[in-house]
Amino acid sequence: MTQRVLVRDKSTKSIPQDEGLKVAEEAINRFREAFSLTDWRIYAETHDLDPGNLANCSILDAYQKATIRIDVTQHESEEEVVESVRHEMIHLLLSPIEFVVDRVGQMERSDLSAAACEGVERSVRMIEKAMDGLAKASK
Repeated sequence: MTQRVLVRDKSTKSIPQDEGLKVAEEAINRFREAFSLTDWRIYAETHDLDPGNLANCSILDAYQKATIRIDVTQHESEEEVVESVRHEMIHLLLSPIEFVVDRVGQMERSDLSAAACEGVERSVRMIEKAMDGLAKASK
């Protein structure tokens, strides 16, 4: 099982928990379709996460199942919740790489594992920027 965490600064105000969960579920459904992940079961849950950790994702690649946990108390807007979901969904797209990272980590090569994790995180950020650019270009 792979688990990755999105980290940002803690917000000073937040949206209601039930509203945040609904926004997260709707975003998951939109991105599931857009990313051609319709064969995956992807769930949203709200959790209190450590300060600065807005969301995380647990992926069971072999079962095509994932759970995205959102700490809505650390999100100031619905747009931030959608951004967090998008970030975690990109991790889902990279799950084959995440699988290798986990295996390398189990081989007691922690420095290599940390470097691989950072490489995945950089890839996620690059894909996010590309998606933002595509969205702006299509307006």
